[in-house]
Amino acid sequence: MDYFNQQMKNAYFMAEGTPGKIRATDMMWYLWCGAKSPVFGKDRMTTFEHYFVADRAAHREVMNPYYQLSVKEEFCNRLLQEFGLPVEGSHIINGHVP
Repeated sequence: MDYFNQQMKNAYFMAEGTPGKIRATDMMWYLWCGAKSPVFGKDRMTTFEHYFVADRAAHREVMNPYYQLSVKEEFCNRLLQEFGLPVEGSHIINGHVP
């Protein structure tokens, strides 16, 4: 995750057109919506389908194991404890968070 963090900073701060910025920007886009991205969490992005396709079956996005488990209280409590956080008063935030 530290490597990904550095690449996201490179994508934003490096000079336009430099090979490092181009590589980092490509990685940023893949992390944001790539099917095998460790932080995307779904098999595909169906934003287009939500807006323009009436068939709800086309909207289906299969969540990865983390997101499937994240709806279970027991899993969330264990995850918080693993990071040394108290269960009471702690929050897990997923998604596009500024």
